[in-house]
Amino acid sequence: MARIVVKASPRRIPPIDRLLRDKDVEAALQEIGPGYGMEILRAVVTELRQAVLRGDLEEAGLRERLSSLGREIRDRAREEARPGLVPLINATGVIIHTNLGRALLSGEAKRRVAEICDQFVDLEYDLETGRRGGRAARVHQILAGLIPGSAFHLVNNNAAALLLVLNSLAEDREVIVSRGELVEIGGSFRLPEILAKSGARLREIGTTNRTRIGDYAAAVGPETGAILRVHTSNFRIIGFVESASVEELARLAKANRLPLIVDEGAGNLHDLSDLGIPGEPTVREILAAGADLITFSGDKLLGGPQAGIIAGREALVRRLRNNPLSRALRVDKMTLAALEATLMAHRRGTHRRDIPVQKMIAAAPKELKARTEKLAGSIRKRCGNTLEVNLLPGESVVGGGAAPARGLPTFLVALKPRDRTVSKLSGELRRAEPPIITRAGKDAVLIDLRAVPRDRDETVVQNLERLFPARGKKNLKRGTGR
Repeated sequence: MARIVVKASPRRIPPIDRLLRDKDVEAALQEIGPGYGMEILRAVVTELRQAVLRGDLEEAGLRERLSSLGREIRDRAREEARPGLVPLINATGVIIHTNLGRALLSGEAKRRVAEICDQFVDLEYDLETGRRGGRAARVHQILAGLIPGSAFHLVNNNAAALLLVLNSLAEDREVIVSRGELVEIGGSFRLPEILAKSGARLREIGTTNRTRIGDYAAAVGPETGAILRVHTSNFRIIGFVESASVEELARLAKANRLPLIVDEGAGNLHDLSDLGIPGEPTVREILAAGADLITFSGDKLLGGPQAGIIAGREALVRRLRNNPLSRALRVDKMTLAALEATLMAHRRGTHRRDIPVQKMIAAAPKELKARTEKLAGSIRKRCGNTLEVNLLPGESVVGGGAAPARGLPTFLVALKPRDRTVSKLSGELRRAEPPIITRAGKDAVLIDLRAVPRDRDETVVQNLERLFPARGKKNLKRGTGR
């Protein structure tokens, strides 16, 4: 006999004042806050009424929803309170991953931020004189030890630094840039667009792969406001290429009384050639070669918080500080605290030990191999035989627009599921708690431990164990790694 379906009637939904007399609803509102709870209650009732009018809800279903209204209010409040930023495990092998928050802060930087978060601080107050003080005086002092002979200015990121420099020095004038350096940075922002917003006019020269010093010289004229050289960030052109050096550009700029601006971007303070990353000039080397101003990020190779740092000639930096845009782009106390601690690690020479980005870059392949072998062994031992586990050689990358096309030797755990697709496994790991972001191989999910803190290795195994529980079957034979 066919089941008789009784559609719900809107009249079966009690008015709000009657629902408020339900003890469970009343308790739910007290738990989460009466005002906020009322907003959720009204939203649920509106949804119920619309579902009934559409004919999507049966009488029995409506009764069930109304009987569990208190629980639904609590569940919705819990879901809305879920943080928008979720801590996760970066197993991609990309150290400075723009989409995953870029640089991890050092322990000292985290401690300093926590220390000043809930207290008043001398942000713009001079304790000696009792008068207004400089917001970033201490950071400037540390930078002076790292980059002697320069003046400094801080803003909230490197794009802002370049915007401020161009607006201050070349508004309504031409800025000469090689076509090979008209890059697009993260989020589809393009250098020409930033330059246009600064009020400067772009003067493109040369070609994508070849721009000679003569191209710059030919472009200099009465309308020229500055010469700009840009680090190509996240790509490298090889083969039939030519570009003008900083030294050549500095001579040309000086002869024409123009500022030479170099957007270095990555914030490289140290020679990285011993880590397998040759050819990346340091900030000091670029300034010594004749750049008048250099801009770089605080959250790339520097390994600190998001910030834009400008270094160079005092007279030019003074013009930046006097620009009204400086106030709109200034950094807050938490950024200053984290940046101060990060720069002090560089100043002490303990950056490869204390700063996560530097430590990850410096991780030895031998150490990574030992960790990866141990992880692979744990996965084989504790996961079911529907997961094949192999050890493979591979490469990590610095990422974040730093050291493009420079791979760092590493070792990978290759996971080949037999009962699901590689794409499905990647998705399951992304939805794990905590999420694990992996690298996609041709026929396997790849895990690179270079950017994974050592104390999270066990978490990776536990999440995989939940997805591939052992059922008393014999595990697959250990992979050869070839």
